[in-house]
Amino acid sequence: MENNKPRIPNQNQALLVVILTGAMIIFAAMISILLGLQKSQFLLIEGMTILPALVYAIRKDFSLVETFRLKTIQPNIIITSIFLGFALSVLADEADRLVAIFFPMPDAFQEMLKQAMEFSGTAEFTSLVFSAVVLAGICEEMLFRGFLQKSFEHAFDVTKAIMLTSLIFAVVHLNPWWTIQIIVFAIFLGVMAWKSDSIFPSIIAHSINNAMALVFWNVKDTDISWYLSGDHVNPFIIIAAIIVMVIGFQQFYRYCDEQKRQISSGPHDQDWNHSIR
Repeated sequence: MENNKPRIPNQNQALLVVILTGAMIIFAAMISILLGLQKSQFLLIEGMTILPALVYAIRKDFSLVETFRLKTIQPNIIITSIFLGFALSVLADEADRLVAIFFPMPDAFQEMLKQAMEFSGTAEFTSLVFSAVVLAGICEEMLFRGFLQKSFEHAFDVTKAIMLTSLIFAVVHLNPWWTIQIIVFAIFLGVMAWKSDSIFPSIIAHSINNAMALVFWNVKDTDISWYLSGDHVNPFIIIAAIIVMVIGFQQFYRYCDEQKRQISSGPHDQDWNHSIR
């Protein structure tokens, strides 16, 4: 009878948990702003991001590996994900600059983001890297590309599952000026998680994007003049990023297919996948 137990939540369960998580994130953000804790808000928010889903999965005795897509991947997929992470981050940065031309972010909101993202001193730098880069990459991918998208894939076709997850992911970020670029970036993350059946590739790409954003918020344009051309990314860097993205996804698909063939063709290490429930 145990084999008949669901190993992951259904789409309604997953959506309710994400809605609850979104409410908790809004509450945490408001508290941090009211208390003047902008530097600590990422740590508080990211900690809450995965907590409801994790508690729910454990209480329901779902497989954590299946629910959150905590499956190991081969080194060649990891390396390809790193290249894809940089390429996608460059293109997302240029997309943000293009959107800002037609839909500029208000100065007050931009100043609030600046205060949250800028650091002074080792302690603030360490806190921001840990929360906005490491924790954000891990927790948000576990919740969205793992918990939510996986459940959607069992209810809908893959395209619809990825699109719905990406839209919800953008809404939860509560930044209408970044909606388009977040959705597009999230679609690529969703494809990476679906194709590899693991969130580790999307964690890598997500963390690289956040790390680059953190750097850009804390350097002057003159310090990265090689990267910029006026208010936009250098066209040669954009072209290079597009080439890396196209070739990278071709290789990514090939490596993922090879890994699936190796798993299906013979014995493999199942201790990791079956030891975490």
